[in-house]
Amino acid sequence: MRKLLYICFLCLLTVAAYADETILVGNVHDAATGEPMANVNVYFRGTKVGTTTSEEGFFFLRVDLKAKMRLVISAVGYKRQQYEIEPGQSAGLELFLEEKTNELETVIALPGSNPALPLMAGVRAHRRENARLAEIDLPSENTYFISDIQPRHLKRRLWRNLQDGMIRQADSSYLLPLPKEAYLQYALPLPEHFNLYESTVPLHEASFLSPLAASANTFYNFWLLDSTVVRFNEKEEKHYRVRFVPKNSFNPTLSGTLEIDSATYALREVQAQVAREVNVNYLTDLRYKASYGPDSRLREENLTTLMEIAVKTDTSHLFPSLLASRRSVAPEGLHPDTVLALDSATTVYVRERQPEAIALPDDSLVAAITDSLMELPLFRVARWAAISLYTGYIPTGTPVDIGRATDIFGLNRVEQVHLGLPFRTNERFCRYFSIGGSVGYGIRDRGVKYRLELQGILPAERRHLIGVSLSDRYADQDVSAFGALKVEDGIELDNRRFTDRLFGGIPNRTASFVPLARKREVRFFSENDWCASDGIRPQVETQLSVQLGHQGFGNPVLYHYYDMPSYRYASIRGILRLGWGERSADFFMRRRRLYSQYPTVFIGAEMGSYQLEEMPSYRMYGLLNLLIRQDVHMGLGGRLTYLVEAGLVLGRVPYPLLSIMNGNSGYTYSDERFTLMNSYQYAADRYVFAHLHWDGKGILFNQIPGVRYARLHELVEMKVAYGGLSDKHRSVIDYTEFFGADRMQPLRVPYVEMGVGLGNIFRVCDVYSIWRLTNRQDLSAARWGVRFRFRIGL
Repeated sequence: MRKLLYICFLCLLTVAAYADETILVGNVHDAATGEPMANVNVYFRGTKVGTTTSEEGFFFLRVDLKAKMRLVISAVGYKRQQYEIEPGQSAGLELFLEEKTNELETVIALPGSNPALPLMAGVRAHRRENARLAEIDLPSENTYFISDIQPRHLKRRLWRNLQDGMIRQADSSYLLPLPKEAYLQYALPLPEHFNLYESTVPLHEASFLSPLAASANTFYNFWLLDSTVVRFNEKEEKHYRVRFVPKNSFNPTLSGTLEIDSATYALREVQAQVAREVNVNYLTDLRYKASYGPDSRLREENLTTLMEIAVKTDTSHLFPSLLASRRSVAPEGLHPDTVLALDSATTVYVRERQPEAIALPDDSLVAAITDSLMELPLFRVARWAAISLYTGYIPTGTPVDIGRATDIFGLNRVEQVHLGLPFRTNERFCRYFSIGGSVGYGIRDRGVKYRLELQGILPAERRHLIGVSLSDRYADQDVSAFGALKVEDGIELDNRRFTDRLFGGIPNRTASFVPLARKREVRFFSENDWCASDGIRPQVETQLSVQLGHQGFGNPVLYHYYDMPSYRYASIRGILRLGWGERSADFFMRRRRLYSQYPTVFIGAEMGSYQLEEMPSYRMYGLLNLLIRQDVHMGLGGRLTYLVEAGLVLGRVPYPLLSIMNGNSGYTYSDERFTLMNSYQYAADRYVFAHLHWDGKGILFNQIPGVRYARLHELVEMKVAYGGLSDKHRSVIDYTEFFGADRMQPLRVPYVEMGVGLGNIFRVCDVYSIWRLTNRQDLSAARWGVRFRFRIGL
């Protein structure tokens, strides 16, 4: 190596003899190991003239010096070397750098002395204008893999035939491409915008506190690492690099580095990741990288998440993991920028910044492997489980699925045991049309129930669904069409009803009556998307339906299914839905709402007529309803959900058309029901409901050593109801004959109940302790109770 250096130097010296130039050739080694050192900074102090060593440790400088200059050779973690260079002098240098044994000096930190804190304060002060500049929609591509596949997995029969489709990685593990169906997009949720300019960064049900949030100094430590000078089109910018680390890694926080423009306080580069200890279920790892141009606009974004298929309580890795990756690049592409890094206000090196790409296979390879794997046992099992969980329908591998699961089995006081056979055609039968229904039988009442539903989706750019249904079965009298909007996610509502039906045969003290009645109905309906949200204008959706049928009334325990009294009705109902910045996923004929950080508004109206057997003609009525709900992600403060509903009933109506306060007749907890209220205890024709629920996401438990490994959540909830009830409705149906004088009462005093709970027990269960704060004079109702629910989430 030394001989080669001398030969190069002599050749260059011969050339330099004919020109007044300084030529320097050198080779840099590690003094301890003798290995060549790459990316070592070689520069003339006080100038922007410099270079870096190659992978073999070589450097070459050719410059016209006017005076004596000092050549500096430096690398992070090594002692700096300096040499005096005369004008016209040429030299060949073989250098050996020694590691610094005392890299950091003792620093006494005084209040306000951290230089990173005022810099971060400036970033927060200019956050709004820089965030507006950074907003840009980049074309993105999502890729999904089964990752962390160990050799022992391949010994199992389920995995054995996957080896041909696996991609071998450098770490001797495997990656298995997954198809990009909608159900995988939900099973592996990727945030639409991982924007650190926002106070919180959402990841489906989890929310991470941004280091740019106003309260970030309380939860993060900040250090100023370095400063750089960046040249864009002959214009220089000075950048600062700041490292941020959470003070408690169990909190939903991030760690990484920020590159900040000193003039505009805008972000130029972001690197962030999530700690493995963070109190979020199933998320093993998350890494994010983004770069911004000189105009502060987003130029490239890379996000990868690693999620567990099952909760891993040890390091045995019995199950692989799920890897989701998203890469977004500006349409014009990235242009290399000349970067001049500074070290203590001194030029260090000159280099070309190149974007780093994710080491994933190309699209053609992924597509080819995906096509060959779709029929393998693992994929069939995974697809079956995902569709069953997220749609409520069980695939059979034929054009007909089994579902909905809530119609298969149930326990209640009316039927004792409900057995059903539900079905629905899927995409194999027809992509734009579906036939569904169910046939059920009650053991106690010996009644046959059925439902038949035809649905179709128009092949248009926006979603337009039309359908008709015919049914004869039990329906909840205390859940109106507008009340069902409290839990708009029909899949989530089905899961809760399934839990209620499973444990509905164990009545508690509040179960004085069963809110079920026979309902025979023909219904025509449509769901339409009209306008997508652009951030200012809302996404506009409408639901329109026409109902004709018979509605039963009375206590179903006292009647045979076919002998229950009923009235005839006909109505038309319309619901206007306004949403902002929503994310949803369509599963054939069903839509699931995934995430929105803004309120959702429902405006509903219904107009119809009814007739009892003894009435000579139909009588008109009207219903008006307004509902607002929102999930507020509060970063380290957890998640706050609120719901406000108000309504009005016009005319005299039978009691099933009133707003009957939803009582809870079981030991399960439901968001849409009042936990300690008896069934049919209160009703109203003008009403206001409010529900507030806070999930602390471990903000307190994360501070307790040992306990924080259980990933428990703090839960607080409050429900309020108030309304008036006119006696004129008793002239239609005297409900006191069925329920007694102490039921169907107006709320002269607002009803309030409050509870605290322990959430995320074993990742699947919540337990609440709830107290009734008002209307405690009713001795027939519980004043305190314990309830539970099953819930799986991040």
